[in-house]
Parts: sequence; C-alpha cells; structure tokens
Amino acid sequence: MTPSNEEYAAVCGILHNVFYRKPDPLQLAEVAHPGLLESWPKIDPQQAEALQQVIVSLQQDTPDTLRRDFYALFVGPGGMHAYPWGSVYTDRESLLCGDTTHALSRFCRQQGLLLELPHREPIDHLGLILGMLNQLLQQQRQPAAATLLSHHLLPWADRVIEAVLTHASTGYFRGFAQLLQQLLNHLRQHWQLQPLSLPLYR
Repeated sequence: MTPSNEEYAAVCGILHNVFYRKPDPLQLAEVAHPGLLESWPKIDPQQAEALQQVIVSLQQDTPDTLRRDFYALFVGPGGMHAYPWGSVYTDRESLLCGDTTHALSRFCRQQGLLLELPHREPIDHLGLILGMLNQLLQQQRQPAAATLLSHHLLPWADRVIEAVLTHASTGYFRGFAQLLQQLLNHLRQHWQLQPLSLPLYR
C-alpha cells in the first residue's frame, strides 16, 4: 500500500530533527520510543537494514558520541564532512546564500511557509527543507511539496547523502542517510518528478 501524505509528513518531521538539530537525550529518547521506527512506512526493500543501523546505534552509542558525529558532519569547527546547504553545491564558488538560496526564499514567500529559526542562517539547509516538506504535506499541499523537491532539494541532495554515508562514524547517521535517500527516490518515482538540472561544483 502506498503511504499517505500524513505518513510522508511524519518521516520528514523525524528526518528534519535528525539532520537539523544536534542530538540531545530528549530527542534521542523520542527516536528510540517503542514503535516509532518500526512504523516507518515501507517504501524500500533495504529499509529494514537502515532502520537496524539506527536502532543498534541508539543502543550502543552515547549522546556525546552522536553529538560529535553531528558536529563533524554538519557544523564544524573548521571544515565539515557533509555541508548541509544547497548553495555549497550549486554555487560556482561554493558560497552560502547563492542564487539557489534566493530562489528558495522566493518559493517560501509565495507558499507562505513560516520558518522559526534560532538564528540567522541560509534557509537551504537540508534539515530545514525537510521541515518545509513536513509543513506542506501536513497541509495536503502535494503540488507545492513536489516543486520544493524537484527544484530545491533533489538537484543536490545526493551529494550530502553520499558525504554522510562516507564520513559518518555512527550507524545513527548512516542509517538515517539511507532512509532519506530511500524516501527521496521513492517520492521521485511515485510522484514522477523531474528534478531541475543544475551544475554542481562540489
């Protein structure tokens, strides 16, 4: 059975938290809550393996270990292993707030998407876009969600996912990167999306 938009929204909400918010004991307890991962919509034959990586990591890795992995991948200090902003990949100089960031800002204004950010930052962050998808799908706005995916995420998301799969030191982030990749592939096929063709520089 094809998952509902509510189910897609739920997993986008989980993935938003995983890739945007640094792990803390409360967030990790929510992810480990009985039944949450087991209810992940069945969209890929390999997802059980990805989910198992997350479950084992939650059992074996401390919050500090997961937080260090998060910082090494997405925050720094210094260089990051998996830059989470789209313009790093789509801008010729790999600069933040490039043309694709401004295009996403226009899309958000047109769609009335409200972002509550803890500080000023580029909005083309992988985790923030997953949060936008969560909003649109909760509101049953599938055409807008499809545009967000095809124009503002799918053109570069694989680069981030590949970097996480290569550099993550925990099964928590490797497993969730696989689950994200499976979700994006599923939505691309199920919604028959044609991602915008953009040159990538990283």
